[in-house]
Amino acid sequence: MVRAIAALLLASSLSLPFAALADSIADEADFRFRRAAQLYKKGEVDEALSEFLASNRLVRNRNVVFNIARCFEQLKMLNEAYRWYVELLSEEMPEADRHAVQMALTRLRPHLALLEIASEPPGATVYVDRKNLGARGQTPLTLALPPGTVTAILELDGFRALTTEAGLTAGKTAHVTLPLERIWGRIEVEGTPASYQLKLDRTDSEPVAIENGAGKVLPGDHLVFLSAEGYLPEQLSIHVPPDGTAKVQFKLARLRKPTGRVVARASVDGALVRIDGKEMGFTPGVIESVETGEHQLEISAEGREPFRRRITVVAGQRTFVDAKLQYVQARVVAAQRQLTTLQDAPASVTVIEGDELRAFGYLTLAEALRSVRGLYTSNDRDYESLGVRGFSTPGTYNNRVLVLFDGHVTNDVALGQGFIGRDFAPELADVERIEIVRGPGSVLYGSAAFFAVVNVVHKTPPPGSHAEVGGALGTFGEDTGYAQASTAGAAGSLTLHASGMRASGEPVFVSPAAAGLFSGDARDVDLENALHADLRGKLGDDLTLLASINRRRKDIPTAPFNTIFGQQGTWTRDLRGFAELSYSHTMTSGLGVDARASYDAIRYYGNWQYRGSDLSNQPGNDTNNSDWLEAELRVRLPDFGGNKAFIGFDGQYRTRLSLSSLNPDPNPALSTSFYKKGDERIASVYLGDDYRISRRVTLSLAARLDDYPDTFGAEVNPRLALLLVPYEDGHTKLLFGRAFRAPSFYERFFNDGGVSQTAAGPLQPERISTAELEHTHQLNDEVSLALTGYWSRMENLIVPVTIRDAGVIQFQNNPGLVHSAGVEAEGRWRPGRGALFSLWYAFNRTADSTGAILPNSPQHSGAVRLLYPVVPEIISFATELIYGSPRHTVVDDRNPDTLVGESLHWNLGLSGEYARWRIRYGAHIYNLLDQRPSLPAGPEIAFPGHAVPQYGRSLRLSLSVTF
Repeated sequence: MVRAIAALLLASSLSLPFAALADSIADEADFRFRRAAQLYKKGEVDEALSEFLASNRLVRNRNVVFNIARCFEQLKMLNEAYRWYVELLSEEMPEADRHAVQMALTRLRPHLALLEIASEPPGATVYVDRKNLGARGQTPLTLALPPGTVTAILELDGFRALTTEAGLTAGKTAHVTLPLERIWGRIEVEGTPASYQLKLDRTDSEPVAIENGAGKVLPGDHLVFLSAEGYLPEQLSIHVPPDGTAKVQFKLARLRKPTGRVVARASVDGALVRIDGKEMGFTPGVIESVETGEHQLEISAEGREPFRRRITVVAGQRTFVDAKLQYVQARVVAAQRQLTTLQDAPASVTVIEGDELRAFGYLTLAEALRSVRGLYTSNDRDYESLGVRGFSTPGTYNNRVLVLFDGHVTNDVALGQGFIGRDFAPELADVERIEIVRGPGSVLYGSAAFFAVVNVVHKTPPPGSHAEVGGALGTFGEDTGYAQASTAGAAGSLTLHASGMRASGEPVFVSPAAAGLFSGDARDVDLENALHADLRGKLGDDLTLLASINRRRKDIPTAPFNTIFGQQGTWTRDLRGFAELSYSHTMTSGLGVDARASYDAIRYYGNWQYRGSDLSNQPGNDTNNSDWLEAELRVRLPDFGGNKAFIGFDGQYRTRLSLSSLNPDPNPALSTSFYKKGDERIASVYLGDDYRISRRVTLSLAARLDDYPDTFGAEVNPRLALLLVPYEDGHTKLLFGRAFRAPSFYERFFNDGGVSQTAAGPLQPERISTAELEHTHQLNDEVSLALTGYWSRMENLIVPVTIRDAGVIQFQNNPGLVHSAGVEAEGRWRPGRGALFSLWYAFNRTADSTGAILPNSPQHSGAVRLLYPVVPEIISFATELIYGSPRHTVVDDRNPDTLVGESLHWNLGLSGEYARWRIRYGAHIYNLLDQRPSLPAGPEIAFPGHAVPQYGRSLRLSLSVTF
């Protein structure tokens, strides 16, 4: 009771008169205070506390606050009492009164759990457990709370709210210091000039750091001050939302500088003139008011390579520019595995453009390639074969030439065969161009890029959705048709293409063999049909999907491999497919990454009508089932000091290599079967660098290591190219390269039980070294001349050898060297769009170590070609004459050295399009002179007579419609 009276007296000493508020609120506050004091004296503390709180709500007074704290203390509500005592310390009061309050706090602390909470920065509002309980104050702050775990919530404008938990114990103080995270906004800046300075709110503030067009700033309303040397400053206002983005777009006006004039002239009138990327006029013309200093000038015209030059404009003077605009150079991918101009490609390259394919009516690769400088073809009525610079061993089916589908190798891994007929595709309607890269290519592609690489590049679909259907009718019962649908947009593109063909072939095949079982006429045994489908998709700019499948069947009228001449049922069927996913990306630093993964498969079946020992018809067969996986990673390093370097890794796993042969016969002693199955691995690494020494000199170096751990081991092949510009209109290439071809699974193991072939012994890889010099001279804007000389040295060539004692052939390494040398000359005139005149001549001598010319190697070849738009776009006339000199046939003890095959093929046609109806049409005659030369084929066992007659005159009509 004494303590209660003392407390009341202290309260009276602390009391101060209420503010002289002559109103009802002050009166009510005073009344409640006095009533509370009376209740407190009576010991009715609960009722007194209620009146004190009501008085404080009406008019706040430290006397009232102190009495509230004492009431809570009397009621043993120590946490609340402590909080009200602490609140008093923030007010001005006499020292004695402050001491009394501090003594009360000291008295309470041993009984309380305290939380001392601070923030960085200070001033954050503190809530405990829930915000709806009200704020407890601002940091730094000490709170008395019940023991246990409490949650503190801190909020401060401009910072993220922060929540933390603390464990409290009676009689102890928990200390918590929390750093608050500043809330930022972001500005995205876009405008000209590219180099500028940006400040916020004041012109004397520090510039905002802008990286990649963006910067971090405080949220809120800001003034933006933009400035750049040589430009007028600009001021903008923006609002930056918290955690949001505000866009700043500007275009500073240039300060006027002294100007001069640019006098632009070009070899083509009406060419567009750009200065620093801005269109300024046309040639010939005078560009007025060009600011003094250095500028990038560009002059361009449709169908011409752009002319670019740095120019310096002097105040009050004229700067003269004379531009020589050359026709657009073809681009090629296969020479470097990336897009390169013909002049910069480290190889001798020819590109057949899509307009040529359609103007001359080519439907197959073989038809298109036979008119290319240094190339020739032959057809053994089973497969088409390609010869390159005097080399095309009969019966090897292009296993020394790589054939690519948009960069994907299509050669079969079991035989190495490259398909160039209907076994590649029934038609070429969707082809943009065909790239032919001569010379060794193992440094980029590994095995089989021996003489050349042929890359078929398909069209990129135009924006929007489109469809196309078309077909052709021809002699020999030839029917071809295709359908295509595509869609393309900003997200990517997708193309689906399907085609098919059927042909009855030549109704009567006359065998070139001498009298006997393989001579005479064969009727209705030259049929062919093919089906094809492919999918080409692109997601964004980096991801590409390729998938293709082709099925082709061909009846063979030549009675190969001791089959019955004239008997239906001897045919081959090839089913070839692949799927490839590739990724290509170039970073802003210039570092590029190319990656791809693919799966390939082939299913071959050969059906043979043999004559049994009892002279009866005995069917047999052989098969080739192959599957393989491949993955490649290539890294293109950023340009440095004129260097463009790359390094790549390639791995191939041939999961299945399966060959089989069955030759049934009534006599069990003669009936044989063969089966060989295996898998192989290949690992490769390659690297290279294109070093531009100067504007006129570039050195290209590359090397590749291919490891065949399951067979013969490792092979290393280099490539060296020196590209020179000796004068403005001349380009010279000095080239050296080496390539190899691994012995195929078929060459090593195939054995049909002694009917026609036996397995080989150990075989070594073939190797070739080639040196080449090519010079191109641009006579004028429209005419170019090219002269090429080359020399090759070949060793370990794998050739079929007839073993007469056994009556079969066997593949063996030729122990002698083979040398090939030749010259090629070509002139091309492109007088305008859709017009072309070209002629070329090639001389070659390919001989073995004895000096004998190799079979199927014409020493002289050439072509003259003309494409002329009679009515531009509507109708074009195309004609070509292709000459091939005689060729030696295969020599054995049954066949002496014979020259066959001299030919002059004359093809001509009319084609065009009617844009209004979106149709294309064509009519073509091939082999107008109806020449039917017999061209060299394989050994007598494989091809009776060692030569196969070619097809005579044919006619083809074509029509297509685009939707």
